[in-house]
Amino acid sequence: MDLVKIGSYIASKRKALGMTQVQLADRLGMSDKSVSKWERGICLPDVSLYMELCGVLGISINEFLAGEDLIKEDIPKQSEENIINIARIGQRKYSKLQRIFIILSVIYFLLACGMVLWKTAPGLSYVGPAGDLSQEKILAENIFTGKDVMLFNYRTDNSHEKIDLILYGYEDGHLKDMTIIDSFDTSGRNLRQGAVMAVADHDAFRLTVMAASKRSGRSPETIEILNDVEGAGTLRHDVVMMKENVHIRPGMETILAYVAYSEGDDFHVVPLEAIGSEKIESGKGYLYALSFRVGWA
Repeated sequence: MDLVKIGSYIASKRKALGMTQVQLADRLGMSDKSVSKWERGICLPDVSLYMELCGVLGISINEFLAGEDLIKEDIPKQSEENIINIARIGQRKYSKLQRIFIILSVIYFLLACGMVLWKTAPGLSYVGPAGDLSQEKILAENIFTGKDVMLFNYRTDNSHEKIDLILYGYEDGHLKDMTIIDSFDTSGRNLRQGAVMAVADHDAFRLTVMAASKRSGRSPETIEILNDVEGAGTLRHDVVMMKENVHIRPGMETILAYVAYSEGDDFHVVPLEAIGSEKIESGKGYLYALSFRVGWA
């Protein structure tokens, strides 16, 4: 993100409203020095202030993160870029907390056990859902208003060299296709921690999947769904996601979530662990599941 561009945009919107830095700061419960730093591009506001700041300035989250007014045609592309940046923000925060945790752990073991070496436990390799109240999830839902947002965090260790994102497609409970929609390297230190997000657009019949590590973002992959299905717009949709973190190991595949489309009450909830089988008890309708697989390059 371009901090100077965003800062100039904040300043221009504030001035257009006839507000001083002090007045804007008061509205947000901050100091005018903080506002000055934002507008000079020294730093961004805390993520927790994004929504309130945008409300005061009369702009959208997408425009704030882009640092400019957006026309309707630019919003989808900018939304994708913004969500990758949000994932990076979340991972940087996690990294800071992790470093503090590691330092405290070392001190504890040195004092209690006389140990001089601390090693990361294998159990720290995981994939799991971002909390519904997490700042990243709330921001993502505001960027993709009216769509179902599924956001997950992951962390791998040096026994994992790549991640595959796989999409399963079912019709009336029968597996129709399985496609690797993205595959990326995780062997570098800065690539072992990141986020995966899927956005289901039930009006446009699209599923967009994207991933971001601490240092880089993947290009979003968009999959057209319900192709050639008559009356697709009348189908009911249900979203089922994993509920807790899962420890991962090489060769392991974890179903993150699925979106199901059915007529009326024909849909039956399918356990996530059943996805991948040739046949599932989902009833009549269509089901699209996103899987996360770790392995060797």
